[in-house]
Amino acid sequence: MSGPSGTRHWPLFATLALFGLSLALFLVLSLILTSGHLTYPLDDTYIQMAMAKNLALHRTWGVTRYGFSGSSSSPLWTLLIAGTYLLFGVNAVTPFILSLICGTLAVIVVYSVLNRTAGRRRVFAGCLLAILLAPLPPLAFMGMEHALQAALSIGLVWFAARILSSERRLSLGTGLLLAALSALVTAVRYEGLFLAFVLGLLFLLNRRFLAASTVAAAAAIPPVAYGIWSISKGGLFLPNSVLLKGSLPGLGLKGMVQTLVGYNGWANAGKSPHLLLLLIIAAVLLALRTRASPTRSASSYALALFIGTALLHLNFAQAGWLYRYDAYLVLIGLTAILVAAWELRPELRTRPPLSPRRVAVALLLVLVASPIAIRAARFLFTLPQATKNIYEQQYQMGRFLNRFYPGRAVAVNDIGAVSFLADVKLVDLWGLADQELASLKLQHRYTDESALTRARQERAAVAIVYREWFSSPAWTEVGQWRIRGNVACAHAEVSICAVDSSATAELVRNLAAFSPDLPKDVDQSGLYTGK
Repeated sequence: MSGPSGTRHWPLFATLALFGLSLALFLVLSLILTSGHLTYPLDDTYIQMAMAKNLALHRTWGVTRYGFSGSSSSPLWTLLIAGTYLLFGVNAVTPFILSLICGTLAVIVVYSVLNRTAGRRRVFAGCLLAILLAPLPPLAFMGMEHALQAALSIGLVWFAARILSSERRLSLGTGLLLAALSALVTAVRYEGLFLAFVLGLLFLLNRRFLAASTVAAAAAIPPVAYGIWSISKGGLFLPNSVLLKGSLPGLGLKGMVQTLVGYNGWANAGKSPHLLLLLIIAAVLLALRTRASPTRSASSYALALFIGTALLHLNFAQAGWLYRYDAYLVLIGLTAILVAAWELRPELRTRPPLSPRRVAVALLLVLVASPIAIRAARFLFTLPQATKNIYEQQYQMGRFLNRFYPGRAVAVNDIGAVSFLADVKLVDLWGLADQELASLKLQHRYTDESALTRARQERAAVAIVYREWFSSPAWTEVGQWRIRGNVACAHAEVSICAVDSSATAELVRNLAAFSPDLPKDVDQSGLYTGK
């Protein structure tokens, strides 16, 4: 692109180029490690792919075509994949392409926010910092909804912050866009409710009642609509994945006390020093901006939205596990902090590049940002190995069951790749796709005997499980597969068991037949190997 507009937006194009090159590098490294198979670094990606496949082919909202299951915490993302499957057929590439598009959108949104405040070189540095510390390239490589969540959340934060900092009345067009963004952030992930709650509260405190009611009504539509529909299908109001993986408070006295004292929040903060650091910096900047000017700017409201949303997330949701759950908070926090810092100290922009004050500020930033940088570096360097782990464990489980047990009941604790690759009747021992076991877990009545009973009720022929999670002595352990250099799977070794002793001989034959097709780095042991 040439001319003034091309040179004016060079930070955007340079950032997008680096983002694309990073994804290309991850893709090449991953394909080398997985024998040319596009593999995602989490089994959860395959859960949504399986649900989208069954929705597109069988009109069933579930990980198998045999019935409903509330296994996806992102209805919007599942619908997007299903739509592309309807148009182009079921494939493994679609989530990657969608995530690439959403990551590109996130870069554009971050650029549009920073570009209003600083010069081009500073904007480029800010964009680069944001995408590397989130970090956005591996987040987009996951093939999940988190890049879209980040783009929508940042867009809503800054759009709403500018409405809050303006005294103009809410116009029809502005109100419709505010409603659309509020609905989309809760449709893409349920953590969007935290942002919507804080935003609605700020509108109320500013006596912007129309805006507050717009946000509340729009944000409530996706979860309420899903909840009503799920109950009509025999499920729960919230998806099983939200109920089982979240940090929702208990209904008893203990749960209420833990919520009031922020028990989960302190526990999550201890595991997420990067979020704690961002919260401290944001709080200091907000205090300084409030002291400097009684008039609230858009950046002040963005800081407040980040602080409130992050506190709610730490109390009621998860952080960690390849850092995908809190990546949207990191991007929101970084953009708010960068803009607020630039507005607070404009004189730094006029100083020589190597002035003592600039050097001191740079060293201080490096020091305080180290937890965020360490987190990002771990994410960036472990991603290719994570895809290798999933390929060698969950992917091979799916291949094995698809070859030898199509149409039959099987019991597993990781359901994604299995349900996407194999057409089996699934007994999900973890409960994401099994309402009976999920209910037992929520009632704290789940035991190993519950898993055994459920598998036998469904006449499961084989169980592939982590023995650290399920240790029923009634199952005959026939084989074990162990992967090397595990960074993504819950455990390095899975056990392949016959649920009933009468199925042992068949399982031994099947494992022996499949053995040559396993990747060479998978260590095999058990009855079928003679070891």
